[in-house]
Amino acid sequence: MKRILTLAFLAASIAVPASETSAQILVAKDGPVVYGHHHLNATSIDEHKKFWVDTLGGTAIKAGTFDVIKFPNVLIFLNARMPGGPTKGSSLNHIGFSVPNLRQVVDKLKTNGYRMVTAEEAPAGVTVKDDIGVTGSGIAYALAPDGVKVDGPLHVTRRSRDGDEQTMVGLSVTVGDRVVTVHLRREKETRTFDSQALVSIETF
Repeated sequence: MKRILTLAFLAASIAVPASETSAQILVAKDGPVVYGHHHLNATSIDEHKKFWVDTLGGTAIKAGTFDVIKFPNVLIFLNARMPGGPTKGSSLNHIGFSVPNLRQVVDKLKTNGYRMVTAEEAPAGVTVKDDIGVTGSGIAYALAPDGVKVDGPLHVTRRSRDGDEQTMVGLSVTVGDRVVTVHLRREKETRTFDSQALVSIETF
């Protein structure tokens, strides 16, 4: 029996231009309406590929100018654009996948540095053991890249490799499981660093 893996990440702004209608799934012939794809705004395309491809096993392809991750029966389009906020609590709260071995997938997510949030997100009454909800088929929740966005202006302090602390001023900050992206005062100018180097984020 396949188990359920649920992924929470920043909200996708979904739009389907006419030129993309060809990028649908093979099962479209099975019904008049078939769920085909998502569009995700991504702070870092490379970081999302590490999650969707290297960790979850999707296939990276191109559809015109779009970077796309292909899974059976769904495509994930990645837009190199600042996300507007997290999906949690929004109209698109999360995306769910069915996997043949939930334990293996959860272990791989953790090994690759992604945070499991099953204990926080599992439905009421579900017992969670070692990041898996004990249900008939099992369920787990993980955070993909672009997990938190904080709006400024802000003082962002990071620790360098030699131990010194450096502070920069940003208009907003996106804190992912692996990378912190600081959006500076100049339009479209950013600075990124490893999330483990983050010391503090303070408003002023």
